[in-house]
Amino acid sequence: MTEPAREPGSPRLPPVLTLEKLFPPGDYRPAMRLSPLDVAEYFKNAGCPELLAARQRLLASTPEDFVCECASEHDRTVVAKFARRWNPDL
Repeated sequence: MTEPAREPGSPRLPPVLTLEKLFPPGDYRPAMRLSPLDVAEYFKNAGCPELLAARQRLLASTPEDFVCECASEHDRTVVAKFARRWNPDL
């Protein structure tokens, strides 16, 4: 990989910051680890009146930013199963 063109007089990056040194050789693949979250931990701030009021305002003003239909029946089942852990009547 070559260094991009720069204007005369502009500072050069130190060698430690060159693009070749930022990523490992070969195909770069970011890694992410997911783990289950305890339901009580997920909803721990649900009782805060100010936070609930802010959420209600956001949902009322732009619901499309927060609510959508699940892409598949499997996804609907997973979401419903999760929601029932928090509220069995759902």
